[in-house]
Parts: sequence; structure tokens; C-alpha cells
Amino acid sequence: MGFTAISETGAANQIAISMPTPSAAVHLTLAGCSAVLLAFCLFAAPPGAMHAALPLLETVLLLTPPLLVPAALYHERKAWDRRDAMLMLPWTLVIAALITQAAPTTATFAFPLCDTLWRNLDEHLGIRLPAMMAFTARHPWLNSVLTYCYNWMLRSQ
Repeated sequence: MGFTAISETGAANQIAISMPTPSAAVHLTLAGCSAVLLAFCLFAAPPGAMHAALPLLETVLLLTPPLLVPAALYHERKAWDRRDAMLMLPWTLVIAALITQAAPTTATFAFPLCDTLWRNLDEHLGIRLPAMMAFTARHPWLNSVLTYCYNWMLRSQ
């Protein structure tokens, strides 16, 4: 459902412009998701983790204005669908940066994989952790690669 704007340039000339309503619900949802991720990053991150996020924050702040330029151009050309599509680029950048910051925080909680709820969810999805551990124990090279990756991820904080 769209709205129509009528512009009068003279008594005989009337121009009707029809455009779709802005997708406010989508942007409000993305803003809410971003706020939840940001709150998680601020409150659950270990001390000093936000210091490592400063380059990521600078990147988001530097890339957001250029990512808004195509949306502004499509708005001027009255290509509303393309404008809305281009407005997803800055949101994608923001949410990707927040997920990038939240991922190491979730990996560093004490005693990972010991929560009964998560273990039950994993088993319901068909993920059998003891079977995976047995498989990596039978393949020492895979065990060493996974251990190196896990330690590297923890060290990168």
C-alpha cells in the first residue's frame, strides 16, 4: 500500500507521484536486533574486549556514509525498491560487525558445552559431542588442527 503526493505546477498541470510506504518495520526490527547485539557485546564481553573492537567500530563509521550514497541516488531517481534494497547494505555491515564482536565473547565463557539446555538442544538436532570427540581422538591430525584453531580464536581477543 502506497501513498500519493500531488504537486501543482500550474492550474492545468498536476503531477501525481506514487511510491510505496517506507519499510519502517524492517528498519525498526534491524535496529532492535542491533541494539540487542550491542547490549550483549557491552555487558557480556570480558574486560578489554571492547578495546579490540575500536578498529571495527572505526570501519563501520567510515563505511556507512559511502554505503548510503546508492540509496540516496535511487531515492532521487524514484526507484523505491532499489532504494530499499540499498538501505540493507549499511544494516548488513552493522550487524556483521556486531556478530564479529559477539562471537569471541560467546566462545570464552567458562565451561563451554556444559549447560544442560544447550546439550539437550544439540542432541535434539543430532549433534553428538561425545561421538565428535571420539572421532577427533581417532584422528590426531584433526585434533591438533582443531585445538590450534580454538586456541588461536581465544588468543585473538
